Amino acid sequence: DWAIQGKELKIPVQDLFRSTEELRVVPLDQICSRPLSKFRLRFKKADTRFPCILADAENPCGLKYRLVDGRHRFRKLKDSGETDGVFFIITKEAFRRLYEQ
Repeated sequence: DWAIQGKELKIPVQDLFRSTEELRVVPLDQICSRPLSKFRLRFKKADTRFPCILADAENPCGLKYRLVDGRHRFRKLKDSGETDGVFFIITKEAFRRLYEQ
């Protein structure tokens, strides 16, 4: 279940981006992401040069980070054999503020 405290919410990407505090190299195996079909056109066009956005927040996988933007880029990184990536990070506190707005 991807809901937080029983609430599923879509946060505009510009609000997510404004809440990021740093760029960090993160091992891909510490990131929980929703499943994705890699045969979609968006997957093929995904440009992994642009960092995804992660939140240090609860997730269904029990991992350190929750992917909040960039599923296609993230999946492409994993499928290409990468083990780490550069990501924008939203802290627990900043993510909680976004989610409670």
